[in-house]
Amino acid sequence: MEIQKIGISEEEYKLRLEQLTEKDVAVFEELGSVPIENVHSNAFISVLCLEGKATAVIEDKEYHIEKGDMVFSHPNQLIQNAMVSCDFKCRGILMSPTYFESIFLLGGNIWEASFLLRNQPLFHLDEKLEDMFMFDYKILKNKLETVDLPHHKEIVKFLLQSMIYEFYDFISPMLNHQLVERSYSSGDVIFKHFMSIASAEAPRRRDVAFYADKLCITPKYLSAICKKQTGKTASEIINKMTVKYISQMLRNSDKSVKEIASDTGFDNLSFFGKYVKRELGMSPREYRSHGE
Repeated sequence: MEIQKIGISEEEYKLRLEQLTEKDVAVFEELGSVPIENVHSNAFISVLCLEGKATAVIEDKEYHIEKGDMVFSHPNQLIQNAMVSCDFKCRGILMSPTYFESIFLLGGNIWEASFLLRNQPLFHLDEKLEDMFMFDYKILKNKLETVDLPHHKEIVKFLLQSMIYEFYDFISPMLNHQLVERSYSSGDVIFKHFMSIASAEAPRRRDVAFYADKLCITPKYLSAICKKQTGKTASEIINKMTVKYISQMLRNSDKSVKEIASDTGFDNLSFFGKYVKRELGMSPREYRSHGE
């Protein structure tokens, strides 16, 4: 199989991502239009392989992609070493975290699929579901291009919600039986919802109050739920996500320490350095050089 590596500069990556995310939702038909080598995408991305083959490392695990496979990427997930065959063809959808969340909140069980897909980002679609996706994709693309309709935004949102529900119906049998069959307490639901929001927003937002406000509960109650579910407070969970992000960016990106600090909400570079030193045992520059 003749393969090609998808590799672009940091500047081109930023430009392409800005072009794709200047709107809340976008579709694409070339994987080369989406920057995916050693980067953290700030969007929800789904890609269906129509022809050819590809490989990619997502969160340190390698995935082999063939015809009929659909791959998902959440915001802040690290994608590395993406390679595609020369005959690779795909269709993809990109949504901003805020836009996905607005759809996500419309459906009570969509968080289950979102939570699963972060840990299992690749699924093979049968022919019926692949045809269904392509049918919906064509309609979505057409509606995105028809911006003069009075209810354009509403139509697009409900089309995407329909697609998400269709996919959820497909993958729900694959969910862990305990996850599907158990009777959820309100704490279970809130915790899973918190984790889905945090996976999209952390590490840019590290304040517990931000997440509590989105869940319409107090920060104290959110931390109590997290403590019961995991033994860790909400702040500790967010901090863990932040440290993981910083570690990956220092080791696997060309971003400067200042840029990484800004990405994680640290306005003061000195404070960021002290934070990294405390959490990783060495300064940002030492940690980066240590991994080379």
